[in-house]
Formats: sequence, structure tokens, C-alpha cells
Amino acid sequence: MKLLPKILLGISHILGNLFPTAGLAEEWIKPGEERFFLSGGVFLPSFDTNLSVDNNTLGAGLNVDLEDDLGLKKDETTFWSSAY
Repeated sequence: MKLLPKILLGISHILGNLFPTAGLAEEWIKPGEERFFLSGGVFLPSFDTNLSVDNNTLGAGLNVDLEDDLGLKKDETTFWSSAY
């Protein structure tokens, strides 16, 4: 069992010598060229929704307040951010 790590180390050493630049980046970032972007925002919607369903033939209708009847919030705040 102790022989397997030695064999794997030897194979990785041989491959490292055959392909010495395989792990290197092609272009290096020079000092002063670094970039970091950070953005964010807030969305503050406020709405009041009343829905009316009427039938002129029957003379009947229904008024639905989406906030009260369906439990929706009148004001909802959403935050977002991103960085790269």
C-alpha cells in the first residue's frame, strides 16, 4: 500500500517535467490593471390592487382586494448585490 503513493508521485513528477507550463496562466495581471466590480440596489415597490369581476347580464359582480383577501403585502422591499 505504501508503494502506490510513491508511484503516483513519480508519475506526476514526470508529467510536470514534460509539460512545465500547463498550470501557468497565459496572461498575467500587471499591477494597476486589477479590477473589481461591486454593485447593489434597492427595489421599493408600493401598490394597492383592487380587482373587480362584473357580469352585466346577471347584474352581479365581485370586488377583490388582493392585499386584504389574499394576504399580499402592500409594501415589499428587495435588496440585491453582485460582485466580480
